[in-house]
This record gives sequence, C-alpha cells and structure tokens, in this order.
Amino acid sequence: MSKLPVLRTEEIIPGLVKRVYREGTEDESPPAGSKVSVHYVGTLQSDGSKFDSSRDRNSPFEFTIGQGQVIKGWDAGKWKYIINIPRRHIIHTLTIT
Repeated sequence: MSKLPVLRTEEIIPGLVKRVYREGTEDESPPAGSKVSVHYVGTLQSDGSKFDSSRDRNSPFEFTIGQGQVIKGWDAGKWKYIINIPRRHIIHTLTIT
C-alpha cells in the first residue's frame, strides 16, 4: 500500500480501522456531500489475495460522501481522508451492519 510509516491507527466506527500515514487539517478533507474520485484495492485480510482493484481497470471509483451510495465503511471513513494522501481502511464486513 503506502511506503510511508504508520503514524497512528484509530477505530472510526466498530469494525472500521483507519491507519494514518500523515496528519492533515480539516480544510484538506472533503466535507459530507462532496463527490470524490478514489482508487482502491480490495484484499482479503486472511491471505492478502486481491479481489478487486480500480487501479487494475485504470478507472477511479466516484461517489458522493454521506449519501449511502457505498458500503458503510467507505461512507464513514472516506471523508476523514486527506486529499491526495494515502490512507488504509481495514473494514471488517461481518461486524458492520
């Protein structure tokens, strides 16, 4: 994922863990209602095997934050990203309802 060292890890909601690679400010984060374009790589935690990747398709995924267009882990976590800085979200899908 990122070659940057992990500064801290935090649980955003039960079942969603975020690894922070660089601190940022509120004005670097897109607010709820913003349309965002993101690249992602989905892997299984059990063995690291890839099951999906926008990078493989060379086509970023677009959605509007906070509108319920994506899984809860993305709606809860993406808006806490810093624009153009990699973050890793670990989503335990069995615990998110």
